[in-house]
Amino acid sequence: MIIMTGFAGLAGTQSALEEKKEKLLERFSKTFLDDIPAYDPEKASELTENILQKSRADCIVAAGKDGIFAALWELGEAADCGMRIDTASIPILQETIEIADILDINPYEDDSTGCFLFIINGEDTDRVMQKLRENGIAAFLIGYETKDRDRLLIGRDGERRFLTPLSRIEAEKKQRENYKCQTR
Repeated sequence: MIIMTGFAGLAGTQSALEEKKEKLLERFSKTFLDDIPAYDPEKASELTENILQKSRADCIVAAGKDGIFAALWELGEAADCGMRIDTASIPILQETIEIADILDINPYEDDSTGCFLFIINGEDTDRVMQKLRENGIAAFLIGYETKDRDRLLIGRDGERRFLTPLSRIEAEKKQRENYKCQTR
């Protein structure tokens, strides 16, 4: 089973709030922006890592600035497996989706620092997820590993697409272009 902790793109959303708040206020109400949960990726990482190190997880990958899709690719490489990921199960806040839309970025490729992906099987799955949740860490089952090398993202409508690695050139371009606001 593939488990994800945290929320995709939330660290990127926090950065956008800090760097582009005035521009975002042109589109969203102050109340909407104020309702976005405060998030400390370093604290989330430290606590999550501590719990996962004590678990029987087969493989653990920390997500970072390149987002959840890049971390999923890294997980597949580290575990030498394929995967089937239900994209509807990837936890993401509605506020992140809306802000990413305005900034013209893919929230699944935005900074997800503080999130972890791990593979765990058997009866340990529920115990570890419960321990994470007891410590205030959101944990969700998002898919499963496979013996083949295909890494598939499966959408709500059953559409399947292959996960691909993020090239260094794409990552650097993304970094330069991040957080350009678009007005509608």
